[in-house]
Amino acid sequence: MPSLRPTLLRLGCDLVWATTWLADANECVAPLLGLPPLPVLGFPDADRTWVASHHPGPALLHTVEASTGLTGQDLATIASWLHTVA
Repeated sequence: MPSLRPTLLRLGCDLVWATTWLADANECVAPLLGLPPLPVLGFPDADRTWVASHHPGPALLHTVEASTGLTGQDLATIASWLHTVA
């Protein structure tokens, strides 16, 4: 997993945790990926509704399958989206 660190940091966007792990992501997951502590977003039940009303710019809510974790395809999807909004 640490090999994802350079790829994630090269995306050129602000990384945040938007996960049910909440602040535990900084203690449990970030060290495994070699990432620094990241801001944690606590979303209410309706994620898309909250983002639409609180985030003025483009936003991508991308779900990572818990059974597989972050994959190359996830990263390609995110990078492609970032390219379209840049």
